Amino acid sequence: MRKTFILIAIIFTLLLSGAGFNLLYSQSPIGKWVDSGFNITLVLNADFTYSLKYQNGKSSGNWSSQGNRFCLKDSSSNIPICYTVVIYSAGKMVLRDVNGVVINYSKVSSASTTPKNTRKVFKGKSDLKILANKNGIALTYRHFKHGLDLTQFIIGNGIKKSEIDELKYKLIEEFNTNPSLVVKQLDSIGVSMKKVHNAKDPVKVGKVRQEIFTSFYKLTRNMREERKPLMIRIINRYIKVLSYDQVNNLLLTNRDVDGYINYLAFNSELAGNKITVNYAVRRSVRDQLVKNFYSMPLQQKQLLSSASLMWQLVDANWKRLSYAQRVQYINAYRAKISNNFKYNRQSTNYNNYSRWTPPKNYGSQKKSLSQMRREFNAKQNMFRMMNNMNLNTHALSLNIIENMGGTGNYWKVTDY
Repeated sequence: MRKTFILIAIIFTLLLSGAGFNLLYSQSPIGKWVDSGFNITLVLNADFTYSLKYQNGKSSGNWSSQGNRFCLKDSSSNIPICYTVVIYSAGKMVLRDVNGVVINYSKVSSASTTPKNTRKVFKGKSDLKILANKNGIALTYRHFKHGLDLTQFIIGNGIKKSEIDELKYKLIEEFNTNPSLVVKQLDSIGVSMKKVHNAKDPVKVGKVRQEIFTSFYKLTRNMREERKPLMIRIINRYIKVLSYDQVNNLLLTNRDVDGYINYLAFNSELAGNKITVNYAVRRSVRDQLVKNFYSMPLQQKQLLSSASLMWQLVDANWKRLSYAQRVQYINAYRAKISNNFKYNRQSTNYNNYSRWTPPKNYGSQKKSLSQMRREFNAKQNMFRMMNNMNLNTHALSLNIIENMGGTGNYWKVTDY
């Protein structure tokens, strides 16, 4: 049976916490670990607290990991003790301290501790509704909403009611197989999503979403679609991966391409150079982006990989502005940004075609010569905008919006 929420929760919790064991994409470290040689018992909880018992005492505090480094910070001393991770697998964890002492942990059980600081992202009486009950453990609608929140965050909008019902049915099925693990992992998702919802910087939110989806993609890209977790299959109905940069861990998706093209056209029009984006122009720009994605400068790839989120934010704010505010925005935008692009309106005007010549097979084309010229110039304008667009440009744009009473907080414009 393919696990949906359990597998996704493990990846998501570790990603948001900064954990970096090489093999933790398949097994969570949360649980009880024992080294019989030194008589040590270590319990790692889903809220990143720990309790440690050894022969002459005990310790408790917070645990963390990054790469092959694992640390325990005692709450009383607030001093971290760090180890090198030598081996990590589903049931074995070998750590080496700074003195070369090796601790061989074996996992004996999954921890039943629910994160202490779990808070509701969603509120309401319906959250208390019990979806299933087994072994004295209740699966509530609040648990389900944590997983649904993650799914819709990655997609960028709400999903269909039929898909919500699919996820709910699958979750209950998994819960009946392993109640304590499912509830624990969903609570962990709730804690992690709370952190995401508290992030107001859209660039950071976009980066988190990109990292999560890239991790999911890496884990499942070699699986047949019907064997992937249901959550992944639903996400894939909305998002198509067009290119993958493995070195920088970045994906180019259809939604980001569409968002980027919309964003470029919008900013070009603000600068006084309206671009008519028809299907042919959109398809041509998309193909060029896919072709050049791997060789693009890193900052441009990072901007492109979060373009759907940024366009959603700018578009929502623009629609809220009055006519007078839009005029004010355009003037501020041109004063602060357009000069940096060094546009020459005469050279980019649709009436100037000095750099364009008809294709050799012109005459067999169904498009008119003027239409082909317009499309050529539209694409040229798009590519010129790409060369000048960067994260600072977007930050300035959001700053103008916020000064006019808009919002740079992504969560205030989402519809899910």
